[in-house]
Amino acid sequence: MPDVSNCVRTAQVIGLTTSGLMAGSILTYSTALIPTITLPAGSGPASYDSNHKPGSPISHIATQWRHAYNIGKSSMPFCAIGAGTAYAYLSYVFRHETTLRPADTRTSNWYLLASGLVMSIIPYTLLVMSSTNKSLLSRAEVADAESMTGVSKAKEAATKASGDSKATREDVEVLNWLKGWAELNVVRSLFPLAGTLAALYATLY
Repeated sequence: MPDVSNCVRTAQVIGLTTSGLMAGSILTYSTALIPTITLPAGSGPASYDSNHKPGSPISHIATQWRHAYNIGKSSMPFCAIGAGTAYAYLSYVFRHETTLRPADTRTSNWYLLASGLVMSIIPYTLLVMSSTNKSLLSRAEVADAESMTGVSKAKEAATKASGDSKATREDVEVLNWLKGWAELNVVRSLFPLAGTLAALYATLY
């Protein structure tokens, strides 16, 4: 890369580091978090099979998911904006000629693509994942109400007493929501990943 100004290098480091971490963090929700919180009781393997009753009450699983969701909600949009802004700045810089170098439209376009890809997680979340998010958040709110009234503990005690390892209808519904959410979330992780690769190509070549 011909331009070695401090501002350019700083923007490259910020953009690549942030979008790379975003991709890994988002993907971890689907590959580690969801399989872990839905583990069946005992030593059974992690599975999305909704016929297997999870080891934890479904109300607790819903609140665990909400906690993780809120962590991502409070950080990922800002990371996307930060990385996207860094790439947009780089696109602008390389599109214009300076005393140090000529304009480089090809590099500028790659950074512009990276910026758009990284920030695409925001509309994707709002438009594609909103329905599933609302369903799971609603179930977590029900869990809060059950906890306050003691209904959740009564359900858990009844389930333990029955010794049934089959998932209930409610379990299946929530587990299917989680499975669908995990799949959509994998797709979401591809946006910052593709953005990182596009920016890396622009930086190196």
